[in-house]
Amino acid sequence: MDNTAATPKRKPRRWGFIGIGFALVAVIVFGILSARPPLVATEAYSVAYSVRGQPYTDAEVFRPVLMGHLLYVRLPVLADTRYLWFLVDLRRSVVSSPLGPYHSSHGFDYIHSDQAFGVQLTDGKIEDHWTVSFESGIITFSNDSIHVTVTKRSA
Repeated sequence: MDNTAATPKRKPRRWGFIGIGFALVAVIVFGILSARPPLVATEAYSVAYSVRGQPYTDAEVFRPVLMGHLLYVRLPVLADTRYLWFLVDLRRSVVSSPLGPYHSSHGFDYIHSDQAFGVQLTDGKIEDHWTVSFESGIITFSNDSIHVTVTKRSA
């Protein structure tokens, strides 16, 4: 007879596999959010605007996830179909006319991170003349028919 003791079978390390699974899911989610960041409404800024002298306060401000230095401003009342959305880059002190966000079949709007800049309003490619001003907590941009003021709300 053989006197060697049987070695117990090792159970798979479930927590190791679960940890690897969570890490893999986190990397995939981060990759998707980096490539197509969804727009999230923000209450940190308020917008007042006027179209041909008529004042409005129904504008919406959005921030792309993982891109906190960008603000997307949507004006529901149109002066011109080109200017439904505006992009404010707080880091570069630039206001642009971007491509509008895309609407997902899952019910949220998102942008492509490589298209997050648009054409600057003060660029020669824009047909009309815009003035853009960045002052402490207040961003103002206007042309002949649209005047927009974005104000950072105090905390």
